[in-house]
Amino acid sequence: MFAAWPISNDSIVSIIKKHGLEKSRVMETAAMITDVLGPRMTGSPMLDKATDWAVKQLKDWGYQNVQLDEWGPFGRGWELKHFEMHAHTPNYWPIIAYPKAWSPSTKGLVKGEVVYLDANTEEDLDKYKGKLKGKFVLIDTLRVLKEWEDPLAKRLTPEELLEMANAAKPENRGRRGNRNFPDSGGEFIKKLRALLYEEKPLATIDRSFKGDLGTVFVSGASAKSGSARDEGAEVLPQVTMSVEHYNRLFRLLAQGIPVTLSMELQAEYTNKDGMEHNIIAEIPGTDLKDEIVMFGAHFDSWQAATGCHRQCRRQRHDARSCPHFDGNDKRNRREAPPYPPHRPLDG
Repeated sequence: MFAAWPISNDSIVSIIKKHGLEKSRVMETAAMITDVLGPRMTGSPMLDKATDWAVKQLKDWGYQNVQLDEWGPFGRGWELKHFEMHAHTPNYWPIIAYPKAWSPSTKGLVKGEVVYLDANTEEDLDKYKGKLKGKFVLIDTLRVLKEWEDPLAKRLTPEELLEMANAAKPENRGRRGNRNFPDSGGEFIKKLRALLYEEKPLATIDRSFKGDLGTVFVSGASAKSGSARDEGAEVLPQVTMSVEHYNRLFRLLAQGIPVTLSMELQAEYTNKDGMEHNIIAEIPGTDLKDEIVMFGAHFDSWQAATGCHRQCRRQRHDARSCPHFDGNDKRNRREAPPYPPHRPLDG
């Protein structure tokens, strides 16, 4: 991208180093994006607030043609207002868990016994009819944990990098099976979902499929039919628990020891018109201004964290440094932070 510019690569590097080392506002910008404006799910009021801030900030940094590009429909948004979960029997402890996005609110603090749904066939489901209402239902098995003995990061050799670069294109393996019930087919999953929505337990609970030491990886809730983002979709409260606490509940139930939990979840469905907006900003080029160089990274973040990893680090460096190349760009450079991150056909 730099090769076609009239100024030298050394000059460009010097500009980047100057603003990166002497005039950096990376930490201030990162703090605003994460500590103040995160989390910010697509369709949420917090993302609207973050978008307003980004538009003003891009203008202050000298970008031109700053605008919002509407896209959609995405569907309804969701924002968490309050969540807590506790174990009460056989003894008390506060539980580490997060509601899945688009889970509905509970009617205040709810309390009930825990049941493990041990089923792999449609016939297995029959024994749970009439027994799940008012209960917390575990739908995952126990996950064995191992001590961390290997380094968290590994530096790859040139040979390993070359092997990765020459790897064959991944094949389309089709639709993935259900993680909680890997040995069961699609019909079983349909019957399971129908049973759960007929019984209406207080919540379904699974464990984080990866992570430990209290780190939880949580996804979005499933609706009775269609998407949980669809207006009017029926959704049960769904929770992902830290693997250590999930395993503890699982072990207690395996010993025949009753377990009682309480939970309160307050959430709000948002984004009534279902539409969203990409943020567009430009640094005008010169003789090749009809050509565009795109850069950016998605600006939304997931609901259980503040978006301080992929979402933030690319944006805060590129957006801050690029307006300082003194108009020597032949091509237009367009900053376009799209969201949501994994739905490129929508935005």
